[in-house]
Amino acid sequence: MTDLTTYLTEQIAARPVEALMVRKVVRALKAAGTPVVRIWDGEEHVRVTSEKDVMDTVFNLDEAVLKTADGAGVFLVMGEGYEMICDYSVSLEDALAPVNAYVDAHL
Repeated sequence: MTDLTTYLTEQIAARPVEALMVRKVVRALKAAGTPVVRIWDGEEHVRVTSEKDVMDTVFNLDEAVLKTADGAGVFLVMGEGYEMICDYSVSLEDALAPVNAYVDAHL
């Protein structure tokens, strides 16, 4: 039986494009002054305080909504590669512009 830490490390390593995308979203939101503070996992909000917390939570789920302090969100679906960002709050459009440009350049 694999422990959770090993499992998450393996999941992140096995999906490098999605790992990159999650990091880009987290960093873009933080740079815009709207950092991710919790993740909706489909049942409850999980508090996160670091990029590692976000990665560990997201890579243990099939779908996740990254939430900022003001309630804005980014809906992610695992298994979609560069197109894993399925939806986001319109208030995050400017913050996510660099991420969207990166995705557009890779499709």
